[in-house]
Amino acid sequence: MTTLAQLRTFQAVARNNSFSRAADELHLTQPAISAQISALESALKIRLFERIGKTIALTEPGRVALACADDIALRLAQMRRELDDLGELHAGRLQIGASMVVGVYLLPEALAHFKQTYPQVELTVKVEPGRQIVERILRNELDIAIVGEVSRFNDARIAFKPFIQDELIVIAPPDHPLTEAGCVTLLKWPLCLLSCRRATLPAEKAFRSN
Repeated sequence: MTTLAQLRTFQAVARNNSFSRAADELHLTQPAISAQISALESALKIRLFERIGKTIALTEPGRVALACADDIALRLAQMRRELDDLGELHAGRLQIGASMVVGVYLLPEALAHFKQTYPQVELTVKVEPGRQIVERILRNELDIAIVGEVSRFNDARIAFKPFIQDELIVIAPPDHPLTEAGCVTLLKWPLCLLSCRRATLPAEKAFRSN
């Protein structure tokens, strides 16, 4: 089996045209270098180097193998950079879902700040009724979602974490009994509430009709 250590040793020997100088570069003994090159030749079933007097040179199969080893090293370095960028949110893609009120009123400012901080991250945002957003999470179409009324979505397959508490304000005429009350139970009063499908329009229509 070919290992990355063998490929790195092979590159060092080819770069230095010497087993001893490769050993110095890699801080290994010369027998260890020779053993890794021998193991790589056995795995690839080719001869990598040939001796010309007191020097060594790549064979034709060795030159082909070196080009491939260099390509592998470049791809590994690229993989490390991309993974580091993902780990630090310097790159990648984030798919966010939000229910109507959250998406219209709370999310835009947060997303603008996020985009300024992480400009290389590609954002995709879905603003839909909460139930549809939760269904998208279940279908693995979103990475994260922000919804209100979590109690309506009782599903063990999803983890919910409250992070903000919304404040509701009662609006009433100046002469309404609620203006004189302290702590009251609203259930006995007729109320105009938001639709589960739209954020504001039903309540606005109700107020205008009265």
